[in-house]
Amino acid sequence: MADAPFSDADLLLGFVDQFTRGANRDIRNDGLAKLSTYLITLLEHRKRNKGDDLLSLVAHATIDDPTTGPRSITDDERIGLASLLFLGGLDTVASTLSFTMNYLGRNPDQYARLTADRAFITHSVEELLRATGGAGMERGLTRDTEFHGIQLKKNDRISFSTYWFGYDDEYVNDPARVDLDREVSQHLIFGAGPHRCLGSHLARLEVRVFLEEWTRKIPHFSVQGETINRPGTVWLPERLDLAWA
Repeated sequence: MADAPFSDADLLLGFVDQFTRGANRDIRNDGLAKLSTYLITLLEHRKRNKGDDLLSLVAHATIDDPTTGPRSITDDERIGLASLLFLGGLDTVASTLSFTMNYLGRNPDQYARLTADRAFITHSVEELLRATGGAGMERGLTRDTEFHGIQLKKNDRISFSTYWFGYDDEYVNDPARVDLDREVSQHLIFGAGPHRCLGSHLARLEVRVFLEEWTRKIPHFSVQGETINRPGTVWLPERLDLAWA
C-alpha cells in the first residue's frame, strides 16, 4: 500500500524491530533514525512522482490549520506520518497474528469453532484482539513531574502496556477466559482518544481476512515447542513453529 520495494522488506523489518524491541534507548533511537532516513528518500521521490499509494498521499498532504488556514504539512509532520505507517504496518499486525495463532494452535476447540462457522470469525476478532494483542504505546514527557512518588524528568520516555487493560476485571468479566461469544470485549490495544491507532480498522480487517483464509485451507494445526516472547513497545514471539497435515 506504500509501494515500497519488496526487496527492502528485510532491511525495513530490521529497522522496525530495532526500534520496537531494542535493548536500550540509544539502540531504539538508532533504529528509528535509520527508518527515517530511508523514508525521507522515498518521500522526496513521491513529491516528484506522485502515485496512488499511501506514501504519495503523505508526501502531498495538506492540513486545515485552525491558526493559519489550509497549508501543506511540514517535513517533520510528513516523516512522522510516514514512520507511523511503516511501524504499524510492518510490526503490530504481525505481532497480533502471531499471538492469535499461538493461542488458537494451543486451543483446538476454539479453533474448531472458527473452522466450523467462518461467519463467526468477524464476531471473534475483537475478543482475540483483547486476549492476544501485544502492542503498547510510548510517549515522551514534556515537563518534570511526579507520579505516585516516582520522579519523572522532561524528555523521559514512558512505555504504556495498554494491552493489560483488557485483563482488568473491573472492566472485563473473567478476563483470563477467552470467550469468543463475549458481546463486548473491552480493550485498549489500539489506544484511545487522540492517541488512537491510525490503522485500527485496517488491522481488524487484516486479522479477519487472515483467519478466514487460514481456516479455509488448514482444518487443524498445532504449535510445536515452547513459545518465547520478546518484550518491547510491541511484544512478539521470538519463534513460533506451526505444524499441520
